[in-house]
This record gives sequence, structure tokens and C-alpha cells, in this order.
Amino acid sequence: MAGLRRFRAPLSTATRFVLFLGVAALLASPAIAQRVRQITRFDVTHLGNHAVDDLGSVAFFTSDIDPYGTNPQGLIQVFKKTLPGGSLVQVTALEDDAYDISVSDDGGTIAFVSAADPLGANPDGSAEVFLADGDGGSMVQLTNHPAGGNAGNAVLAGGAGKVLFSSTGDLTGSNPSGHLQLFVIGTDGTGLLQLTSATGASVFDEIAINDLGIGVAFTDSGDLTGGNPDGSTELYRMMADGTGLTQVTSTTDDDVRSMSYAGKGTMLAYATNGGELYSVPWGSTTATVRDDLAAYPSLNDNATAIYYVCGGHQPGDPRRRQQHRVRGVR
Repeated sequence: MAGLRRFRAPLSTATRFVLFLGVAALLASPAIAQRVRQITRFDVTHLGNHAVDDLGSVAFFTSDIDPYGTNPQGLIQVFKKTLPGGSLVQVTALEDDAYDISVSDDGGTIAFVSAADPLGANPDGSAEVFLADGDGGSMVQLTNHPAGGNAGNAVLAGGAGKVLFSSTGDLTGSNPSGHLQLFVIGTDGTGLLQLTSATGASVFDEIAINDLGIGVAFTDSGDLTGGNPDGSTELYRMMADGTGLTQVTSTTDDDVRSMSYAGKGTMLAYATNGGELYSVPWGSTTATVRDDLAAYPSLNDNATAIYYVCGGHQPGDPRRRQQHRVRGVR
């Protein structure tokens, strides 16, 4: 599936962490009910994001747990769980927190952000983008912020060819003001390119790149094309070579809350703060309403189904409760 990263505050109070699996299989076969499986249960004070490969055979997540005595300082590390019922592996042993993990479609490569210096190439402690294989070996620091700035959210393309990330650094000489911008870089460390030229307070809440690393989608409140003077959170798309920046939505009184980008790059889906769920083909700005009271859509690779959370009710059921639904896309 297309790499997607949502900027969302992690859990920061002591809680019982239970990680469930069900979404990956559900997306693969939307017409068939799937069994939700609990795969971990830990007392933690931090739960970061998680990522699952396309086959649902391995899950990665970030947490401050110390199941093997190898994380005594309680730093946020990357962990791997083979599914179903496989062993838990601590992938990283960093001296600073890791966050924003994403995984390639085959589960063999991960990307994450950290201010750690595991390779001796980050002595100033900037937040940098790192790449590693799924077992934590062959780690590479992809970015370098020697003149200030930090990497923000980052996401690995499903085909493991490119990483999309945000940064306040002047990495290519085109961001001397230090505004938050979007960049793309090859997983071999070549082809670093600044994609945006934001001049205001952009935040890039959600960013996504398709499996081949060709198309990019993101949400932002900046007026990047001259079509968002009111500062609403809108959905944008562009090519990963920096061309074709397009504002897809124009919400005058209802921000885009969450979005998804199909792995094959043919479709976008988004939900607004008001709960409307839409889909829009790549290359178009004409959206189709799919549901209301919806949030957090997730398109499958072929854009034939949208998985999402809905706060409504099924016909004949008067109770209003949160549900998970799958809707076909025609």
C-alpha cells in the first residue's frame, strides 16, 4: 500500500497497550469478514505509530517497553512482531527516541526518524531520517542537517525506492528561511529534492507517496497554490519530481481531517472534520461522496475498497456507535 504518515500525538500516560491486527487482511478482501487478532499486551507510557507489510505477515511499532532488558532507559525504540503469534524483536537500540516508522510492502525495509547518532554521522543531534532492514541491520542515515533544522514526519514508498519527509532544513539551498517543506530522497541516498516552497506556517499533517515513488499527496493549511487564502486544511497532490502541485479540495468551512492514497497511485480518499467521506481519482479535483460521519480512510492498493471508521449506524439499528466499515469504490 502507499506509504502514509499521520502526524498524531502519541499516548503519553501510563496505559495498557494492546496492538491488534485485522486491517491488512480486511483491505485485501473487503467482502469477507475478518477476525481481529491481539498480538501484544504491555504496560507502557508511550505508544507511537505502527506499520504492517502488505501481506500482514509482520508488524512494526514504536514503544518504550523493555521486554528483554535491552532498553533500560525506557527510550522509544522500534519493535517487530512476526504474525501471527511470532516472536517479538527489538529492532533498534538507539540513544534517543525513534518515531514515524514506516515499512515497505514486503516488510524488508523500514524508515524512521530519530535524533540519535547510531552511525557517528549525527553529532549535533538533529532529527534525521534513517533506513534499516526489517531486522535492524544495514542502517543508513539518509538525511543530514548540519546547518540547523530537523526532519519531521517521514514515509517510505511501498516499493522501497524513495522516502518522502518534511523538514525545516535548508537541504538543497532552496529553503534559507527554514520553513517546513516537503522533500523526497532515494533510499540509496541520491536524488534529494525539495518539493514545496511554503512561505507560511505549513504543518503537512499527513503525507503519502505511492508504491513506485512517483506521486505524492498531503494535507496542509498553507496557501501553496493561491487557492487557500482562508488557511483551511486542504488536500494537495503533486508528482515526486516537484511538478504538478494541485490543490484538490477547497473547503471553506470544513477542514480535511484525514486522507489516504492508493498504493498504485490511481485514487485519493479523504474525510472532513464534518465527517463526510470522499474519493477522487488521481488527476481530478471532482470528488464523490461515499459516506458521512466517517474518519481515517484507508484505500487498498487497487483503489477498489476504502476501509474507514464511521460514527453512524447501520440501517435498522437506531444506536449511534463507532464502527469500522469497508465500502467498494466504482
